[in-house]
Amino acid sequence: SMQHQLPLPYTTKDSLPDFVGTNVLEHLTIPLMLPELTVDQNYLGHLRWLGWSLYCIIFILAGCFVVWTWGNRSLRVVKAAQPGFLCMICIGVATFGAALVPLGIDDEDNDNFNGQAVCMSPIWCVFLGFTITFSALFAKLWRVNRLFHQAEHFARTSVSSLDVLKPVRLSVN
Repeated sequence: SMQHQLPLPYTTKDSLPDFVGTNVLEHLTIPLMLPELTVDQNYLGHLRWLGWSLYCIIFILAGCFVVWTWGNRSLRVVKAAQPGFLCMICIGVATFGAALVPLGIDDEDNDNFNGQAVCMSPIWCVFLGFTITFSALFAKLWRVNRLFHQAEHFARTSVSSLDVLKPVRLSVN
């Protein structure tokens, strides 16, 4: 019964050699009849319109928030929230959302497709939008922090928007 389970030249377990060779040419054979090559390009199709529509919504809402903030900048609540930085946050969010536009472009319909520019622009939009948004948030927090530290010393101080724009300029550059 042991003879039927082992390959033909070997009859017992003790007689197996230390080295078992394989036919190298067996691994290099190519079939004579290859199937037809079909490549799925993973085109976006109608999904690009969803991304572009979402960007339009982001852009319109960010614009509306900028207009509302600038129009109501004399209100006490908006003045306390620092309207310049609120507008800067809206611009950063719109820039961040602008990454959806080049993400919706592929070479399905474009004959003059510049893939390198299209592939790099979403990264730039995301990083620039993130930097603008969070530098505005950081500047707002830094301003509040400076005011609270001056309040510990019972010193009256004012921190202007130009003082706070220094770190913003540093982070965007």
